[in-house]
Amino acid sequence: MLHNMRSILLATLIAAVVPACTVDITGDVGPGGTGGTGGSGGTGGTGGDNGGGDNGSGTGAADNGKVAVTVDQTAVNTELGKTIALTYTVASMGGYAGTVTVTPTITNAASAAVTGWTLTPSQSSVSLTDGSMATVTMNVMIPTDAMELMPIIKLDVGDGSSTAEVSSNFTIAKKVTIDLKPVGTGTHTDWPAKNAPLKIRAGTTVTFHNSDTIPHEIHSGGGIPHEGGALNPGSDYTTTNVTDDATWYCHIHGADSALSRLVSVEP
Repeated sequence: MLHNMRSILLATLIAAVVPACTVDITGDVGPGGTGGTGGSGGTGGTGGDNGGGDNGSGTGAADNGKVAVTVDQTAVNTELGKTIALTYTVASMGGYAGTVTVTPTITNAASAAVTGWTLTPSQSSVSLTDGSMATVTMNVMIPTDAMELMPIIKLDVGDGSSTAEVSSNFTIAKKVTIDLKPVGTGTHTDWPAKNAPLKIRAGTTVTFHNSDTIPHEIHSGGGIPHEGGALNPGSDYTTTNVTDDATWYCHIHGADSALSRLVSVEP
């Protein structure tokens, strides 16, 4: 009987203790879990990382957008002595607003500067507002004695924080055309000036083109042979590979060596 009473007493104690332990364990997990959720709130601190992203943008140049520039001719095939007009479109991109400087350059394929050419942009800077566009034209004057026949013409537009550059690749035929403009009879004073020799490099092809409405005849000497007959309107008289200085005038309407124009050949 004593043994049975001990068993009953032990069972009673266990029944009293176990529910209490069960509550305590559950209570410990609950607050602990809530603490874990609080830890997730710490993850919300990742929002601070977004703040760090703002700091990473520095001056905010990337957020100011950018400038874009295009050109109407990316490849130009022409000859010596010509003037080529290039048209550029400068545009604000991504909210950019400001004044950009227009800077033309000319180099060879090795990026070395080319001299003797004349690059004349219509303006030295353009002002842009958000989403706006502006047009810049540039005349490229090719010298008759140019040594570089495959230059690269570049236009850079920028304000120090946003820049853009576009290139036009030129291919120049080693050829000069002397245009006999419509002047009628007389001394042809509108033709190339007598005191301004046409400078070319040895090996250049020289072509006389008659743009007049009447015939002319090229009287020439030296490196350009005398023309054998009249040069009719719209026709050409060509001498290839000129290597020596030459003089010329219109045999029909001039007939006077004092009217001669000089073609000067450089090495």
